Amino acid sequence: RRFLFTLGVALSQLGLIGWLDYLTSYEVSMDVLYYVPIAYAAWYLGRPWSFVFAAMGVAVLTWIEISGGPHFTRGWVIWERGAMRSFNFGFVALSLNYFKQTISIAHRKVRAFDGRLLICPCCSRLDGGDGYWMDFPTYVRKNTEAQPEFRTCPTCSQSDAKKES
Repeated sequence: RRFLFTLGVALSQLGLIGWLDYLTSYEVSMDVLYYVPIAYAAWYLGRPWSFVFAAMGVAVLTWIEISGGPHFTRGWVIWERGAMRSFNFGFVALSLNYFKQTISIAHRKVRAFDGRLLICPCCSRLDGGDGYWMDFPTYVRKNTEAQPEFRTCPTCSQSDAKKES
């Protein structure tokens, strides 16, 4: 139900913008407003739907230009405009999908150390959330992109030097 509601909102946005664009005729450019349903689809419906809405935006704009009557000196101009809009709308869809993916990865990294972190008081292993317990370096490698390296801290170095003497 939520998907259908979200799809309906995106379609409504596209329809409203297309209707306003039709009313203003070719004299007022509303191309940039078509980014709104493309962005909405990219964010809430996913990558394939953002490209569907990009293609629908191009189709609506091309239909509006054709229905407004001939106003170009060359017949191929309308198809060139459609190709350029396809490129622009596709670029917006691709960019927003990449942006959402980047934010999702960053959010997952932060969430790896958010909330309760169950640590065994005896062996200091961590609960990985899937029923398996692992040491801290393994937990970090599994839940983040960090690569733990081992280096003795200054306090432990001094402590080891005192033990040796």
